Amino acid sequence: MVLAAVLLLPFAGKAFTIDDTVFMRQAEWVLTDPLHPSALTMVWSEVPRPMRLSQVMPTGPVMAWLLAPAALAGGSEIVAHVVQLLLLLVAIVEVAALALRLGYDDSVAQLSSLFLASTPAVLGMAGTVMPDVAAMTLGLVGIERLCAWRQHGGIAAGVCAALALALAPLARSHLLVLPGLAICILDYPWRRGAWRQWLPVVAVPVVVLAIVLLTRDPLGGSSDMVQSAGMFSSFANVRSNAVAFGVHWVLLMPLGLAWMLSRGRRFWLSPVPWLGVAVGAAALANDTRWLWIAPVAGFGIAVVVDVVVDSVKHRDARRMALALWLLVALPVVVYLHFPSKYLVACAPAAAIVAAAAVLALPRPRALATGAAVVLGGAMFGTLILQADANFAGLGRRAVAELIAPRVAAGERVWFTPNWGFQWYAERAGATILTTTPPKPQPGDLIVSARETISGIPIQAFKKRELLATVTDSTTGGRILSSKLGAGFYSNGWGYLPWVWGSTEIDRFELWRVH
Repeated sequence: MVLAAVLLLPFAGKAFTIDDTVFMRQAEWVLTDPLHPSALTMVWSEVPRPMRLSQVMPTGPVMAWLLAPAALAGGSEIVAHVVQLLLLLVAIVEVAALALRLGYDDSVAQLSSLFLASTPAVLGMAGTVMPDVAAMTLGLVGIERLCAWRQHGGIAAGVCAALALALAPLARSHLLVLPGLAICILDYPWRRGAWRQWLPVVAVPVVVLAIVLLTRDPLGGSSDMVQSAGMFSSFANVRSNAVAFGVHWVLLMPLGLAWMLSRGRRFWLSPVPWLGVAVGAAALANDTRWLWIAPVAGFGIAVVVDVVVDSVKHRDARRMALALWLLVALPVVVYLHFPSKYLVACAPAAAIVAAAAVLALPRPRALATGAAVVLGGAMFGTLILQADANFAGLGRRAVAELIAPRVAAGERVWFTPNWGFQWYAERAGATILTTTPPKPQPGDLIVSARETISGIPIQAFKKRELLATVTDSTTGGRILSSKLGAGFYSNGWGYLPWVWGSTEIDRFELWRVH
């Protein structure tokens, strides 16, 4: 818990980034309409026109409710990030509790907590206000309470398990498959008296359906969670997303390196890693720029496969449950991209599996390997947080320099919608540029982004004059750069979560329309 706080508190004032804007807008909305967080109209996604948020949001209401304190505090970045830190602290305690309930000893429980606190993907997402850490924590609490219900009974444990497992997919929808782990955790339902253990699991879909019906957009029709997710899904995305899936397990999750180092020859002399490399190479055959990363992707996929195979060989219910947990994010491979945030929900299982594998080594080697994984993860997570702070901070700075003073002077300023930048631009009084009226008039100002452009491009305005720019090309870490192949938030930019470079982080330009 101290490690997580030390790593994250320096970034508590970090600017909002990527999709933070949409969740903060929902949080503001729930202050007036708590039951319908998606029943608002805004410009988001690739469609440059106002839409009901329920038509483009494949997530439920949980994060909007959790961010309500930040909205009450006037959109405070510090309050929002402290909420994320608190959620992570709960998860750190719960992953140790779950390890103990699954029968592991204190050492595995302790190392599991350290692995979770230093997981780069978890740290990176804990620096945002997106719902991935919340989904992870709720899913983890649900599984741990389900184990407690099985071992000791108690109405409180059962109710908590049902509520947590129901709320988790309403934070990230792919966690709807998480209750399936009950197959390995609970007794078979046909055994005498065993049906009682399944009551929390049976209650989950009922609670989910009730909350979905209660919170659905009254004007959204059928265009809620399932349909909005389908709008961005296609089997054509599977190849690229499968590569990203493997890369994430090696570079951003402790399990990849921990498993490969601890299994040793049992892993490397088996056909699994080399079949994984062949799969990775085949997936990248049409993209020779990234062919070099095929071994990384292949080894990552092979680690997950090896964990599953190992659990089957040992016929160990707890190992099977954890192995299945690693596969929770697989349904997302059809989505338009597969960033590491979708694996955050699997991080608790990965931490326990990695800790158990490392501590099976001779003591000196186990301590060295565990310390290396924790230290390496903490350092890499911090690099990602700092690069994101620079990226998001540039958008906040652009609003302060290009938009705020000109709006204060009475000028009309427009902007193209753009992730965290949109949050600050709207609050400064700028107007989003859309395909629907009103439109910019001669003499109006427009702020556009070059690297993270979305919506209507500035080139649509033929008669324009460049007045000022805000950019940053200081040498350092990059998490979003199509030139360098960095794509922490989307493998559409590249498969690497972080790279070192001196390319422009982004460029914001102020234009006057003539």
